[in-house]
Amino acid sequence: MKKKIILLVFLLLSLCYTLSAQSLWITGVIFSKEGKDLYPVPFASIYYCDSKNHEDVKYVAFTDMSGGYDLGKNVEVRDYYVKISAPGYKSIEKNVNKLPNSLEGPYTLHFSMEKAKNMEYSKKTYLAKDVKMESKNIFEIVSLLPEVTFEDGSYYTKNGGVLTILVCGSRIPIDKFEMLKKVPNNYIEKLEFYALKKTVNSKFQAVVNVILKQVPQVGGKLKFVPVELYK
Repeated sequence: MKKKIILLVFLLLSLCYTLSAQSLWITGVIFSKEGKDLYPVPFASIYYCDSKNHEDVKYVAFTDMSGGYDLGKNVEVRDYYVKISAPGYKSIEKNVNKLPNSLEGPYTLHFSMEKAKNMEYSKKTYLAKDVKMESKNIFEIVSLLPEVTFEDGSYYTKNGGVLTILVCGSRIPIDKFEMLKKVPNNYIEKLEFYALKKTVNSKFQAVVNVILKQVPQVGGKLKFVPVELYK
């Protein structure tokens, strides 16, 4: 009986290890080469699809102005077909396989894109002083932009497109939302509205970048060499 209990415990532990080893935290950077320099690709949509059915999207990510993406910590270990599109860049599609079964910390997969002839987005800039300032914080002032509407707790473009918000070029972690609500509107310098064209297979149709006074903006030339580029 004792041996059976020990065997059962061993099997349960093995099962737990197997389950935990079947998922990964996948992150990376989408970048482009300009001569010897590397630059981040903003507003790129990354689709990790089934390796056989390329229309079956399993995970989606979107880059901010740092070019970084994060699929999350529970990405199933399997083969994928990755599709990446970004305004102003040539779309790429690649098979991704041989992912490790387990890893402490994020597993990074970087991808390089080539610039296209057309930018495929339009940009409007609004100084904070020119936007009605009855708003109390960052999120309220975004809803006052003429291209933006706020419904049922989400932001959209006037024509119903899904919109995301960046602050100084960076994604906003969910756990930081409440903190950002406390930033008063007089700390806002300007707002940038980017409308992505329909020719881009994008997770979002528009981006609002809120630029704060005396806070550095992410972006610009990359200061590292992606050593784990997926070719």
